[in-house]
Amino acid sequence: MLLNILKIKKALITLLGNDYCENEVKVILYGSQKNGRDIDIMITQNNTFLSQAFVVGKLDIFSISYKKYEKLLKLLDPIVTEPILTGKLLFGDKKEWLKEKSNLLKQIPSNRNVNYFVNRCFEEFLSAVQILNQYKSQNSADILIWAFKNLSYSIAYASFAQYYNTPNKKVCPLNELIKEKNIIFPEFWDFRDKVKKGEELKNENVHYYLKKWGKMMINISIE
Repeated sequence: MLLNILKIKKALITLLGNDYCENEVKVILYGSQKNGRDIDIMITQNNTFLSQAFVVGKLDIFSISYKKYEKLLKLLDPIVTEPILTGKLLFGDKKEWLKEKSNLLKQIPSNRNVNYFVNRCFEEFLSAVQILNQYKSQNSADILIWAFKNLSYSIAYASFAQYYNTPNKKVCPLNELIKEKNIIFPEFWDFRDKVKKGEELKNENVHYYLKKWGKMMINISIE
């Protein structure tokens, strides 16, 4: 069952205030958009006073300044392309947003984009390792979740780098790579889907996939 868009808009207004929602550049609902799962929200802000990422109930909110948003959009970073390609505009200029989406779908990724994805792949992997090391002292479920998220970002960046390295490939969402079996490390994505459906995420799961991905990264070649 799909989410009730009106209820989500009301929840955001209650949480952030009507003035905030109406005055910010755009608020986008994206991700699976199904009941029972986390509700992914991206907020592009004129004024950066929210934390970059925070969770309130089932609302998983990511906020970004308009300046950084434009920079990442030029790099075709999936952090911003995913919401544009798969999302629904909750607040903001719909005409501008549709034009942005249309322009994005016409773009052909360059070598600069591929190199950027490769660098981000390694950065997110190292972040996942560092975050997971904190689990030894803090033993927090939130730490496991963030380590797992960073690991998924690392594998996603590598997958986009490999896919876009093929000539004339256009910008696409992550789910399309998974559906068309162009994704790297499909075993991980199968497990991630189980976690999204409610399976418990355990320390040994994150360690297993992090260790296996570390070994796989050595053998991945993007020419």
